[in-house]
Amino acid sequence: MGDNRGQSKFAESMRKFILKASEEIAYIQAEEGATLSIAHEVAEYFLSDSSKEEANPFRVFLVLRDFLAILDNACEEVGRIKDGMINGLSVNCPAPARDDGCSR
Repeated sequence: MGDNRGQSKFAESMRKFILKASEEIAYIQAEEGATLSIAHEVAEYFLSDSSKEEANPFRVFLVLRDFLAILDNACEEVGRIKDGMINGLSVNCPAPARDDGCSR
């Protein structure tokens, strides 16, 4: 008799767990759908060819990563140029003629 009661408690606990887990899974699936929808919108806005079936909407994040890496390199180069000017070193800038503080 004690064994049946233990099984009954276990079965009830599992029913509660499954109900709660099912609700959480449904919520996560809805959030996934919303996230994918937003990712598609962002990709469509920033990438002109995002409407292709094979296009990955998360590719926009790769483009952003590459852009940020290029920007970081440019900022480091500007910092090196400024450091060179501060330390009195002659720095050549291949930029077009303009007053940007670089020695020619």
